[in-house]
Amino acid sequence: MNLQGVEARFWPRVQRTETCWIWMGARTPLNYGTINIGGRAGRNHYAHRVSWEIANGSILEGLCVLHRCDNPPCVNPAHLFLGTKKDNTRDMIVKGRGRQPVLSGEKHPSAKLTGTMVQEIRSLHAAGHASQAALAFRFGVSQAHVSKILCGANWAEQLRRQP
Repeated sequence: MNLQGVEARFWPRVQRTETCWIWMGARTPLNYGTINIGGRAGRNHYAHRVSWEIANGSILEGLCVLHRCDNPPCVNPAHLFLGTKKDNTRDMIVKGRGRQPVLSGEKHPSAKLTGTMVQEIRSLHAAGHASQAALAFRFGVSQAHVSKILCGANWAEQLRRQP
């Protein structure tokens, strides 16, 4: 990228703290700083990438600029390092920033049933001892939920664990 004249616009938008240098200009929804390079015909670039290039030179194609500080608006070149997309993903996982797993079964915050209760629902229904409506009443869930349990649409992971 052509950085001619960019540095004069770049550093006044940076607030230096004891730890990070915070980008005070425009930001993305994920809080990464952006700066336009090239005027009306130009395009926006991530501020941390521009900071890296000002301090260290060009970034080879395909490389990412990662944050040691894990602070998206930080543009302190000492906090930045180059890596591949795989390195970036690994860094995200190690720092616990990845998507959280979808909770299901007993781990779901609104679960009313346990795995043992689901097994009992399936056993009672399979033996013909109770209708879906009776099971729903007994376990405090809807008949539709019982139906989904029986067909494997709900609590499917519990089915896979059964011997």
